[in-house]
Amino acid sequence: MVIAIRALAARVLRRPFRAPPEAPGGATRIAVPHLEIHITHECNLTCDGCLYYTNHRHTGTIPIEELRTALAKWSRRVVPKSFAILGGEPCLHRDLTDIVYLAREQWPEPATKMEVVTNGLLLHVHPELPKALSATKTGLYISVHSTAAISPRYHEMMVRPLDLARRWEKEYGIELEIAEQSDWYRGYKGHGPDVEPFEDGDSQKSWDNCVTGQQCFQISEGRVWKCAPLAYLGLQARAFALSEKWQPYLDYRALEPECTDAELAAFFEKTAEPVCGMCPSNPQPFTKGDPLLPLTFYKTTPT
Repeated sequence: MVIAIRALAARVLRRPFRAPPEAPGGATRIAVPHLEIHITHECNLTCDGCLYYTNHRHTGTIPIEELRTALAKWSRRVVPKSFAILGGEPCLHRDLTDIVYLAREQWPEPATKMEVVTNGLLLHVHPELPKALSATKTGLYISVHSTAAISPRYHEMMVRPLDLARRWEKEYGIELEIAEQSDWYRGYKGHGPDVEPFEDGDSQKSWDNCVTGQQCFQISEGRVWKCAPLAYLGLQARAFALSEKWQPYLDYRALEPECTDAELAAFFEKTAEPVCGMCPSNPQPFTKGDPLLPLTFYKTTPT
């Protein structure tokens, strides 16, 4: 799922958060601005420049028990101000409704705002989802990926899902946000085996102008990663013979759930790091093409 720059939080809260007795772990945890979990690497769109690389038709859906294990470990260490369930396209996960309940079980605090981030096209395959969203006070964020001028077919396909989402909003009282974005930002150059990192040579400036909004922490493979482009770069490496330029970024080590309290606090307080250099220091907006284009288009067209 491609998401444009969003202000997720102003900063990491440095003071410890005292977990209520009924919360998992029941110990002192730190509050963090935002966490995301990628429940599937599969997507039904091919959005140019996807920061999660799911425009490359990667496969793999994370089993719910694996998600449960990962969330249980991290809920003992951190309390996010906001938590997002996404992909890929999360509606491609057959257990999406159960995952919504699972996430709220791990972070029952009302202070944690939860949302499902989706392109909306498959909402109809989860008829119990609105009940789960309402019961857990989880919002629904629908990212609209094109306009009628660029893709009339896509625009027509979105009519029913958006009508359904608005009906859920009225009937179940869920919080609905429909984001119709026009400007998008690239976090890498090229497509498929030809993807290349940016080489602007200014990690600090890349951080200052971060294409993910600086607070895009990911729970993936049981660990927490600084951002989506780093977390899912391994998908690209396993699928394609990438340039050696990517090796410093593939060598990045994510935070383990068994880390010390000092390591945990230090991780979320980090700002610019050398790995930030994989992204542009001066990102330029571009108008994304038709998200329904076949992958063969990108294989033959420079981006």
